Amino acid sequence: MANEFTSEVLQVKLTLDRMVEELNELKVFPSLVWLWVWDVIRNMQDTNPNVTPFNPVQEYVFVGDLDVVFQALWDQVDKTGFTLEYGVEDLDEAIRDWLIDNDFLVALDDDGWFDEEGMLDDVLDNEEETTDADDK
Repeated sequence: MANEFTSEVLQVKLTLDRMVEELNELKVFPSLVWLWVWDVIRNMQDTNPNVTPFNPVQEYVFVGDLDVVFQALWDQVDKTGFTLEYGVEDLDEAIRDWLIDNDFLVALDDDGWFDEEGMLDDVLDNEEETTDADDK
């Protein structure tokens, strides 16, 4: 007896089928780990603003260009040890550590780097502008 899917469920299934096929065609192994790693990196870059309403200055800021990050990931893939074997929390932590080790994710309280470039001042200025705009 064949399953009768609703239109929405069928669309999701067909989309997942296409995604799995595309993932299997990638010339990387294991492709699911690559997908996870790249998704986490992109998410960290997209959702790691310097200033947020809930946490004025985060502990780290993403400073890498995604193309440069991907090239570094590609060049260092044999050294990263990324695996899903120990769960996503461990993999996420390994990704974060790799980004920090490669200066793509930099501590805001890092004396030399931010003070030298004046980036901490820019972060704090943006915080004040955001706060002022929210107050109006």
